[in-house]
Amino acid sequence: MSNVLDFRTYRYDIQDQDGHLMDAYDLNAMNQQDRTVCIYVRGMGWTIQKWIDTHYELEKADGVNVDVRQFIIDYNVHMACAILQYKRQADMQQVKGAPGCTYERLKSQIDMVFLPDSVQGARLQSRLTSNEEIQTMEIDIRGLKLKQISVPEKPNKPLSTKELILRGESVADEHYNKGIENMFKFPPDPPFGI
Repeated sequence: MSNVLDFRTYRYDIQDQDGHLMDAYDLNAMNQQDRTVCIYVRGMGWTIQKWIDTHYELEKADGVNVDVRQFIIDYNVHMACAILQYKRQADMQQVKGAPGCTYERLKSQIDMVFLPDSVQGARLQSRLTSNEEIQTMEIDIRGLKLKQISVPEKPNKPLSTKELILRGESVADEHYNKGIENMFKFPPDPPFGI
């Protein structure tokens, strides 16, 4: 979620004073190189999560196993909910944050990482509509032990930078790439657009 936390995500690009290109193509003040770094880091994050899930499991103090993949999903959803809840509270208290970062735009950026029809996205929507108040960004992990379930081996062929970037692309990045193809013309060709 590095792009979600970057202030430039919420500022319009210099050529987009009215925000139409941001809505259509997720064009913002982040340059293409920095955006690619965010995509790469996201791809690496997904890869590490899958690696951990393949080789380890969590065990509670009472010996009950906790599904690592489920724990990671719950953790990511918890963080996204906390960020959104903090933003809502800041808005109610009229605390200024990143220029252009509204609750709606923040939620839309998170939705492009956690697609609403995915497991994480569905869980996020459910948690947000439950009005459960999140007291802290921390998750209680006391008593959890990490247990190895298979011996990690060095991959025969590590993923290339290009493969990690492809793995890390989100819907927002797909929209941005469509903008590059269209030279950010407005209005965009379907199916993208407002």
